[in-house]
Amino acid sequence: RQINLEKGTEGLDYCKSTNELWVTNNLSNYISIVDLDLMEEIKQLPTGKAPVRFKFSSDEKFGIVTNKDEGSISIYNVERRSFVKEVIIPGQSNLFEKIVYHSPRLVGLCFHPTEPYAFISNSNANKIMVVSLDKLELVGSINVGEIPDGVAVSL
Repeated sequence: RQINLEKGTEGLDYCKSTNELWVTNNLSNYISIVDLDLMEEIKQLPTGKAPVRFKFSSDEKFGIVTNKDEGSISIYNVERRSFVKEVIIPGQSNLFEKIVYHSPRLVGLCFHPTEPYAFISNSNANKIMVVSLDKLELVGSINVGEIPDGVAVSL
């Protein structure tokens, strides 16, 4: 059976606890939630501009989307299938921020397997942004090489 989603599907992740696939729709600015038992889209959740990557936290409590054209991440409660919070990365508000922080272009993301942190690559600033899942806010950054994209944690 085939499931048809909007144009621009890009990032996705599988949730074992719900047997669902959450898929970003880059051109439509939302996430499609696909129930794999029913083999159909059961819900759409709005995102920021140009959502490109999606990942579930290690405990499957949260899902995070990187919104590359907006310089933000959207955080979702998986159990409720609902939006929780948008975290805006500095660099979009005004000319000063754009010069100092570089306009953020958030792409790849991953989670620490045992600690409550998400790591998000910011390709324009050459940094990995660190977001606390306890506080649901940006808590730091790591300087890296040029134009980071994919990111992973290995213990």
